[in-house]
Parts: sequence; C-alpha cells; structure tokens
Amino acid sequence: MNNVLVSVVMPCYKAEKTLEKSVTGVLNQTHSALELLLVLDGMGDATWELATRLASKDPRVRVIASRKNRGVSRIRNLGIRLSKGDWIAFCDADDWWVENKLTCQLELASTKGANLVCSAFYFYYPETQKNFRGTNPKGYHLSYFITYQCHSVEYGNVSLGWAAKALFSCDAVALYS
Repeated sequence: MNNVLVSVVMPCYKAEKTLEKSVTGVLNQTHSALELLLVLDGMGDATWELATRLASKDPRVRVIASRKNRGVSRIRNLGIRLSKGDWIAFCDADDWWVENKLTCQLELASTKGANLVCSAFYFYYPETQKNFRGTNPKGYHLSYFITYQCHSVEYGNVSLGWAAKALFSCDAVALYS
C-alpha cells in the first residue's frame, strides 16, 4: 500500500489561524503518496494567500477556490470530484493529523479487506497541552477520521457515496451529506 495515492480533501473557510498546522500534519504523514486539495470556501480573509504560499512549497498541494461561500458539503464534494487518488481522506482546516494516521488506516484496510476505515479523534488544548475525547469547541482536533476507497454503494440505509465494505474501528463516525 506504500504507492497507493491518497487524496486528502481539506475544506477551508476562514482558516488562516489553523491552516498551516493542519497542512503540516497532512504533509508529514509516513504515507507520503498523497495529494492535498485545499478547497477554499469563499474569499473573505487571508486564507487564499496562506494556501497559495503553502502550495508553492510542496507539489503535492493543490488550491481550489470558490469565490462564493457554498458550505462545507458542497466544497467537500468539489474536492472529491477533483481528486485523483485511489483513496479519499478528509481533514478539516482546524484538524491536525498524527504522522502515522494514513499508514495505520491503509494497513488496517488492507489486512481486513475494508474499503472504508474510521477512527477516533481527540480535542487538543494548546494552552494546557492536554488531549480530550468528547465534544468541546476549543483547540485543535487531533483527528483519526474517515478514509475510504473509491467505489460506489449503499451501506444499509445510509449512502456512503463510495464505500463498498466498511470497517468501523472508532469511537465516533461523522457522515457528511
């Protein structure tokens, strides 16, 4: 699975304060065969300038921008349509991935024959240097989230878009329409 291309879709809305750390977390993955799509949802702050500067430093980063705010679901869907990878992963612009997130998820998918892998996330508070599970809006989210292979099917009554066989190995799952 070392050469499998993973497309990471990162919706960005007023993300100038958190974007650089989020991008660094994705680009520092131990699984380096990836493309990062920074999909900007509107042009109301300095996110565009920061995104283009970050993209100029690494050829794996592409910036896609919508002048008008369209909402996170439409922006994610745009990123999915423009992705080139065999797998798609989501990372929000205020999330920070630990360096082996993709490696662990791809290995698990390969071992179990899964086309969708989910995992837990934590909230991180920079001022206290503590991680918490749960729902609190402060700080970065240390994310282990959804990664899935590009196939189309329905899972039960929930349309997952491209998940053929799912492996849920997590505390929380978020499915976006």
